[in-house]
Amino acid sequence: MANIHGIHAHVCFSEEPLDQAHRLFEAARDRFSLTMGRMHKKPVGPHPC
Repeated sequence: MANIHGIHAHVCFSEEPLDQAHRLFEAARDRFSLTMGRMHKKPVGPHPC
């Protein structure tokens, strides 16, 4: 099996379950020892959600 050297992902969410999205963000960071970027409360970049 090849070693994974990095990953890049986006999680799109609506403002309604913002607390749930934040918990997912923290759980992924903690479980996989990730360096996470920041959460945006509005669409950012060319990626449609």
